[in-house]
Amino acid sequence: MKRFFAGIVLIPIVVALVLYTSLFWLTLVITLITLLALNEYNAICGKLKGEQTQEIYNFKTKRDLFVLVFGGGLPLLFLYLSGVATLPFLTFFLALLFLLGLFTSKNTEAIFEVIKNAIFGIVLIALPLSHLVLIGGEEKGRLWILLVLVVVWSADTTAYCVGRIIGRSKLCPSVSPGKTIEGAIGGIIGAVLAVLIFDYFTFLGLGSVFAVALGFVLALLSIIGDLIESVLKRSAGVKDSGTLIPGHGGVLDRIDSLFFVVPATYFFMTFVLVLRQAN
Repeated sequence: MKRFFAGIVLIPIVVALVLYTSLFWLTLVITLITLLALNEYNAICGKLKGEQTQEIYNFKTKRDLFVLVFGGGLPLLFLYLSGVATLPFLTFFLALLFLLGLFTSKNTEAIFEVIKNAIFGIVLIALPLSHLVLIGGEEKGRLWILLVLVVVWSADTTAYCVGRIIGRSKLCPSVSPGKTIEGAIGGIIGAVLAVLIFDYFTFLGLGSVFAVALGFVLALLSIIGDLIESVLKRSAGVKDSGTLIPGHGGVLDRIDSLFFVVPATYFFMTFVLVLRQAN
C-alpha cells in the first residue's frame, strides 16, 4: 500500500515537472535527483569496503565528495554546453580523480579502487541522467522525456504483475531471485504497447515499426539497468539503496531502469529519426 500511494502522489508531480517547468528548473530537479542517487551509491560503495554506516544518506571520504560535486554538476554542464563540449571537462575530471586517488590512498590498489568507484558512479548515474537535459532542450523534448518515463513505468508494472501471476522460470536467480523470464517478456510487451499508445495520442510520428523497435530495445535496457543495481546492492548486502521513498526504497532504486534507457532514447531521437527524415 505504501508503494501504491507513493506512486499516486509522485507520478503527477513528476509529469507536471516534465511538462510545465522551464528547462532550467527541470535541470535543477535532475541535478537534485542525481545528487541523491550518487549519495546512495557512495554509501553502497562504503558498505562494499566494510564501512559500518547506519544511515544510507551520508559521505565520509574525499572520493564521495568529489563524486557528488562533479556528478551533481554534470546536468548543469549539459544545460549550458552541448554534450560534446563537456568532453574536455570529463578529461579534466579523470586527471583530478587520479590526483585524488594518488594523494589520499596508501597503495596502488587503493588508488585504483578510488578511481574505479568514482568513474563507475559518474558513468552509470550522472552521465545518463544528464542526457535528460539534452532531450528536454530538443523539439518535443518534453514529450520524449515523458515517453521514457511511461515506457519504464509500463515495463516495470507489467513485468511485476505477469511475474507474480505466471512467473516460474528465474531470469537471473543469483542477482535478483524475484525476477522471472515470464515477467521480463510481459515487461517487454507492456513497453511496446506503451510506446504505440503514446505515439498515437501525442503525434510524435514514430510509426508502428519504429515504435515497436523502440519499445522492445528500451524494455531490454531497462531490465539490464535494474539488474546492475541489484548486483551492487547484493554485493553490499543491502535490500534497498535507501529509505527516502516509502515502499520504493531509495532514489537509486527508482532510477536504475534509466541508466541505459535515457542515452538510448537520446540517440534514437537525434540520429535515427534524422536519418528517417532525410530518406
